[in-house]
Amino acid sequence: MKIAIASASGRLARSFVHRDDCAAVAAAVLTSSGHEGRSYDVTGPELLGFDDIAALAAKISGRPLGYLSVDDGELDAQLRAAGVPDDVRGMIVSFGVSLRAGFGEPLTGTVKRLTGRTARPITELTERHRALLADA
Repeated sequence: MKIAIASASGRLARSFVHRDDCAAVAAAVLTSSGHEGRSYDVTGPELLGFDDIAALAAKISGRPLGYLSVDDGELDAQLRAAGVPDDVRGMIVSFGVSLRAGFGEPLTGTVKRLTGRTARPITELTERHRALLADA
């Protein structure tokens, strides 16, 4: 049986950023001067689509995994059927809306500029959680 990641973000390639990189950027901004009144777009180092992420997770887990592009209403219905609370469903659906609106593209280099190190690729996160993916 093939499992699918469902999202309403379409087939767009976007930059997924590691939460540790977000935290490092926040720490840099909060502990140094010159950031007053500024905002930063924090992105990962590469553009990936959910097809790419599904293929990576399938490779690491050894399980057949694909991507299913759905519209906002269908995603909300699937999440509701799975018992996901209203506020969480809204957040998940809004993620696809944001990606379709262009968030996560283009690559910015903000992590490197503010922390001095390159943003972590999504492969680092999936490798770190290899056991979780294999047990899913």
